[in-house]
Amino acid sequence: MTMMLMKGNGRGWLIRLDAEQKLRPPLSWSNGGLEKPRVINTVDFGVLEVAKPYLLASNYDKNYHKLALSLNLDVFPAVMLVRDGVLYLGKWSGGGVDVKEYSVQLSPSNPDDDDDPSCSKTIKANDYDDVIFYHGKFCSVSQSGKVAAMDSSFKWKVIAFPVSTSMWWKKEKKKNLVESLGELLLVERHGSTFVAKHCSVEDMLKTEVKFKVYKLDGVRKQWVEMKGSDLDDRILFVGEDCCFSVSARDFPGCQGNCIYFSYEVWGKNVISSRIGVFNLDVGRASPLEASANIFLPPP
Repeated sequence: MTMMLMKGNGRGWLIRLDAEQKLRPPLSWSNGGLEKPRVINTVDFGVLEVAKPYLLASNYDKNYHKLALSLNLDVFPAVMLVRDGVLYLGKWSGGGVDVKEYSVQLSPSNPDDDDDPSCSKTIKANDYDDVIFYHGKFCSVSQSGKVAAMDSSFKWKVIAFPVSTSMWWKKEKKKNLVESLGELLLVERHGSTFVAKHCSVEDMLKTEVKFKVYKLDGVRKQWVEMKGSDLDDRILFVGEDCCFSVSARDFPGCQGNCIYFSYEVWGKNVISSRIGVFNLDVGRASPLEASANIFLPPP
């Protein structure tokens, strides 16, 4: 899978292509309504890769899991994922980066198993939300916001302490790590993003879904909360298997300082995946409007 910025007709579009150059849902690994994926000829457009999601099929639960992959397999041949709050580390030998061609053996990995005194053993091993490969290291974030990094020596080191207790501490939470302009950001989502039967999508998103964004102060190992203006017109994307950012300047008519996220809606015995937009300036989520849809390919 590849997320690409494709420019044509005076504006940019975000597309997600599989290995056969077919369009796929941008923020979800489900079919998401694309029953007959359209083939895109990227040669006709200016194309820039913005993210490369990797998935690992599980024989355990017949599902797919977001996979963090080392970008230097010659020196650091490893992958890492989070499943049910537990971190798993996988190693392999041999070249190539196409995960699906390999049989990866995974073993639990706990960042608290470290001699570093800053690694206090107060977080349970099933307390992790996300992991990414950032600046040559695997970075995992716990539900408290503590981040530990593993380098090619396979040793853990804490690089960020937990975030302060939030006003929505009683609600469901999910933390994701996002690399944006070389910085490490923490996106914290509050509230469920599943819309049940007979519920209003607009009302649920407006009242139940909240986001906070933090930037890492690497010197103090602390998270600093960001305002919308601090994003400098960036758009953050938080999907099931990939998180990334782009500049709103590449998408005329689309507002920056926002977070695009996926949510699920129950309808006619089918659960479909949709995209919502959280405006960090006003603190409110809403469904993605057609005028702001940056995922549709050019005609």
